Amino acid sequence: MNILGLDYGKKRIGVSFSEGTLAYPLPTIIVEDKKSVLQKISSIIEENRVTKIIFGLPSPDRIGAYDFAHVLQEKTCLEVELRDETLTSVNALDKLRLSGKKRIKKADIDAASATLLLQEYLDEQNQI
Repeated sequence: MNILGLDYGKKRIGVSFSEGTLAYPLPTIIVEDKKSVLQKISSIIEENRVTKIIFGLPSPDRIGAYDFAHVLQEKTCLEVELRDETLTSVNALDKLRLSGKKRIKKADIDAASATLLLQEYLDEQNQI
């Protein structure tokens, strides 16, 4: 199953992908407007033959993530599973620092957050 992980933000969207048991980051999407973001995500879905989306939902949702996830599900006709993304950015930053990376960009944190979100989902599925 090819799965896309998304860490939604108003300025950037972290993206990750998995074809099996390991998630890896894809380039972060810069948010210009909803239409262009949906086009970029649709292209990624088509290119990677994605069958499911794991979508990070902040709590509380002050940025319209739930509404965007709903639109994404309607546009792509794929299952969009909402997952609590609380502390993924903090954990991602910690992991990037531990990796020895000297200069950490916000886009790196977003991509790492999406990857952690998707990897947690994959790990849970592999325990079943």
